[in-house]
Amino acid sequence: MRTNVVLGGERHLTFSSTALSTDGGATWTPKILVSGRFGSAPRAIVDGQLGEVYVLQRVDDVTGERVFVSFDDGDSFAQRAQIPALPLSASASRISPTVLYIGVDAGANAIGLVRSTDQGTTLAAVATLPQGGAVNAVAVAPSSATTIYVGYRTPSPYAILRSVDGGVTWQPASSGLGAGAVTSIAVDPAVATTAYAVVQGSGAFRTTDGGATWHALDEGLLGAAREATSIAIDPRDAQRLYLSTNAGQFVLDLAAGLPLGDRRAIEYYHAPFNHYFVSADLDEIAGLDAGVFQGWARTGESFRVAEGDDSGNLPVCRFFGVGFAPLSSHFYTPYPAECEIVKADPKWFYEKIAFGLALPESASHGCPPETRPLYRLWNANRDGAPNHRYTTSMATFEFMRNQEWIFEGEKETRVFACVPD
Repeated sequence: MRTNVVLGGERHLTFSSTALSTDGGATWTPKILVSGRFGSAPRAIVDGQLGEVYVLQRVDDVTGERVFVSFDDGDSFAQRAQIPALPLSASASRISPTVLYIGVDAGANAIGLVRSTDQGTTLAAVATLPQGGAVNAVAVAPSSATTIYVGYRTPSPYAILRSVDGGVTWQPASSGLGAGAVTSIAVDPAVATTAYAVVQGSGAFRTTDGGATWHALDEGLLGAAREATSIAIDPRDAQRLYLSTNAGQFVLDLAAGLPLGDRRAIEYYHAPFNHYFVSADLDEIAGLDAGVFQGWARTGESFRVAEGDDSGNLPVCRFFGVGFAPLSSHFYTPYPAECEIVKADPKWFYEKIAFGLALPESASHGCPPETRPLYRLWNANRDGAPNHRYTTSMATFEFMRNQEWIFEGEKETRVFACVPD
């Protein structure tokens, strides 16, 4: 069996070039793709069926973004349909007949996915998508031409949608993901329900149930490596994953075991209340995204959390405010003394242990190794009800301070607690 690997992106004055390997990268054959006035790099290069290659390429100001198709492994290309907006991602089925999907830069109220069922000759919006916006990532399962995953640049309410009937219907497939734009999706070549995704600022994730639940692949990804950009499955060994990050390339051998990962706490905002809320509970997050709890929308922020019984962390008490009608609020604390004080206050109802957080070090007032600061800010009971915001972003911290919110943490460092790095 032949394995095709296609890499592109070299920039030339009058044409774009790429290279083709049919032996997993051992040898490469140069290919000329598309002549054009600007010679811009291809937006995307996608394998279809054997010998079939699709290229999304900008030609010039008049021709714009176009689909080009080759049926001879890139020896020759034919120009096909004009793409209606800036292409961001693409994927094609490997099973006849070929269906080409292109994610485009669309507004919140516009469909961000188009497809072609005639080898790129015409494109039409996938009108069945229940959510508009720019589609940053799209992936057709290699083993099932009717299974498609799409990931959004602005994940509101859902970061990923999945179809198992060729785009006739779509289901939410975001539970367990962090907040941020979905930048890459890869589907296992043999099992359509196993997929991998990269979420900007949140890292890499894996699902084995078609996106019903996702689990983070965190172990070994610290600092700049948290900023993953794309993920790919080795075309000759589906047990090997390649992850591109701001700290370089990482490889994962699944045969050696699955890396450990942390849950994400997702932040929401209720504009009429001017209140913030975070949750790491998957069922609650699904309800918030689905609008079961009306008025709440994702802010785009999230942070990793440990479990309450993890070594080096303390269990975090979660409370619900019952004494501030008509408003309400939630409150979190990993400090045992503060937890007991709030438990004794009739205005607060103790709900549960939500997750785990580490405390600042007593000497440095900063965070222990392999953790990062979490900041807590208080609205000073504005409008008669307390509300707290929890963030790992210093930019957000300064913004809230400018809104006259009060920070609650170490005087020297402003750190309230520490979350996994």
